Amino acid sequence: MEEIKLFNISENAGMVSINDEIFVSSGSYYHVNMTLIVSGNEGTIVDAGSDTPEGERVKSYIDQNGIEIKNIILTHRHSDHVRNIQTFGEEGVVVYEFNNTEDGQIIEMGDKKFIIMHTPGHYDDMHLSVVVNDNILIAGDILTSNLDPLLVVTYGGNKESWINTLQGILEKDYKLAIPGHGPIVEGSKVNKLIVEHIEQLNQ
Repeated sequence: MEEIKLFNISENAGMVSINDEIFVSSGSYYHVNMTLIVSGNEGTIVDAGSDTPEGERVKSYIDQNGIEIKNIILTHRHSDHVRNIQTFGEEGVVVYEFNNTEDGQIIEMGDKKFIIMHTPGHYDDMHLSVVVNDNILIAGDILTSNLDPLLVVTYGGNKESWINTLQGILEKDYKLAIPGHGPIVEGSKVNKLIVEHIEQLNQ
C-alpha cells in the first residue's frame, strides 16, 4: 500500500523544497546538507555548508526573496558543516550550538518552532539535532542516508552513545528526516534508516 505523502517536496532554486518553507541545499562534500527554514520574511539556517558556491547559492536566494536571517543553528563544528558561517552570520544573527544550548530548548521564529535535541554519538558527543514543528528532524551527522555509520563513527564518534541516541529518536516516529549527509528520507523510510544504523553500529 502506497504511503500518504505529508510533504510537498520539489526542486526550487537549486535546492530541495519541502512545503515551500524548508529548503535543503547539498554541498559537494559527500552530499552534506544545509537547511534554510523560512517563516514570512525571517529565516533560520541549520548548518552552514561545506563549500563557497553552495553558500553563495543559498545567500542569493535569501537576498532575492528579502529574507532576514535571524538564527544559525550548528549541529556540530566539523568543517563541512560550518564553512559559510560568515556568509550568513551578519550583525544580530544568533548562533546556537551544543555549548550554548540545553537539551529540549525551544527557539521560536514566526510560525516555526525549533526544538534543540542534544544527540551524542558524533563529534566527541558535542552534537545536536533540530526538530521543526514537532515532525521534521534535521538530524546532523547522527543520521546519514549515503554513508556507512561505521565510517562516520571514526570521526570523533562513540558507538554506545550513538546507539542510545538513535533508539530515542526511533521512539519519536518522525515523518521526515534531513540527514547530515545524503538525500532526505520520509515516511516509513525514516525509522527504517534508523534501525539500519543501529544494526550496523552493533556489528
